[in-house]
Amino acid sequence: MVVSTVRWPVSKRQFLLGGATLVVAACGGDPIASPTPVAYIEVTPAAATVVVGHTLQLTAKARDAAGNELNDRAVTWTSNAESQAIVSAAGLVQALALSDTVLITATSDGKSARARLIVVIDLTGEWNFSERYSQSGGALSCSDTGSYRFTQTGETIGGSSDQIGTCISQHPRFSSSDNTIWAAPISGGRLSSAHITFGVASTCAYDGTVLGEPTPKLSGTLSCTGGNTTGTWEATPGGAPVAAVETRWGVQTVVGGVVQMAAVVRDAAGHVLSRPVQWASDNPTAVAVSGDGVVTTLAAGSARITATSEGVSGTATVTADPVTFAAVSAGIYHTCALTPAGAAYCWGWSGDGQLGTGFRRPAPAPLAAAETPVAVAGGHAFAVIATGYQHSCGITTGGEAYCWGGNSSGQLGDGSNTNSLVPVPVGGGLQFASITTGLYHSCGRTTGNAVYCWGDNSYGQLGDGSGRANTAPVPVTGALPLQTVRAGFYHTCGIT
Repeated sequence: MVVSTVRWPVSKRQFLLGGATLVVAACGGDPIASPTPVAYIEVTPAAATVVVGHTLQLTAKARDAAGNELNDRAVTWTSNAESQAIVSAAGLVQALALSDTVLITATSDGKSARARLIVVIDLTGEWNFSERYSQSGGALSCSDTGSYRFTQTGETIGGSSDQIGTCISQHPRFSSSDNTIWAAPISGGRLSSAHITFGVASTCAYDGTVLGEPTPKLSGTLSCTGGNTTGTWEATPGGAPVAAVETRWGVQTVVGGVVQMAAVVRDAAGHVLSRPVQWASDNPTAVAVSGDGVVTTLAAGSARITATSEGVSGTATVTADPVTFAAVSAGIYHTCALTPAGAAYCWGWSGDGQLGTGFRRPAPAPLAAAETPVAVAGGHAFAVIATGYQHSCGITTGGEAYCWGGNSSGQLGDGSNTNSLVPVPVGGGLQFASITTGLYHSCGRTTGNAVYCWGDNSYGQLGDGSGRANTAPVPVTGALPLQTVRAGFYHTCGIT
């Protein structure tokens, strides 16, 4: 038997249905066997996440009942949501808009299979954010701005976060963060069409909603380990050019010291940007600076330290002096000392302002920076200096009392509960001969040997019999002519 095959032009519909072929038996009139029917379709991948503006190639295989691939079968592709994603005749998907469910269907010989796609926003790059924190008991007042630098692979999010803010707290996570926090890692991020989660620095968890075009925005809530800290956050796409660079901080220190500088880069709207910075010193033989802003003082002298980003620069001056000390006082996490001329220098933990330098050290910073004495602001000549837990105090050569640092209990004695990064005068106009600092309180002995105390009084440590805290000096009862006074954590003692 001779069999001939006759083909003719076919329509698009006939092509999508597999084409049309007429088989005629040349003799005997017997037709050949029918094509093996399609039993099922296999689509790969069966589920995927696609970023808006990106494409994804799908493949479809027609198989018979035994699982054998039928290579000669035509496949048609359709999308159930063409405003969110479209698909070509070859199975190439283009993502157009956010969606949690786009079904792409492959059909051959009446059999179908689907791929379920999630279309997510393109987060890659810089996003400007603002954050607001609160803490149980009111121990935290905080507002941060900065930029996230997101990386993205489908629904997986990573990257880093740079910030600058005004967080003031007893909790170490926040108490030094009114300077730049460099490149805190973003980890564990997951993204859907309308939801995002990620972590920053392994301490704070972010949960939020996603809005797409025409005005992309991320916003939600956050919670941080330790201190019962919660808050809100929001972010919008960044990418604006650098408009200003602030170099922090100008400082007076000692020869042989290390100072960590910080560059705060902003756009014209004031958003803090995550951009590369180049550092330079105009006197590197005396004051050198590394590529990450670490200043080393090699000899006596001054240098202008310049930070530059995208052609925009900011400067600060670092001065190094050869210094010797005549007196020293050690606090819980910091130390202060006086030169023979009465200049005060402090070093150690600076989160509550207890160093009195006018700024908090940028975080993170090398240990050598914490170990370097830095001049207390104000230019006062002190005769006495005392250090406590979160604050320090000193008596000038003229008998005036100044305190600086944490002030949650009024331990600075200035009539407020506001922390101070610089020395503030103790109220009352008293002339003091000596001063001593406890955990959250301070006491001073006047030139007439009267004793006044201020700050926390939970355990009666102020000695006024009231048990109430005071933000200004109150006299110790008994009018004892004390020659020596010493403050402990929660108590005070004196000798007549």
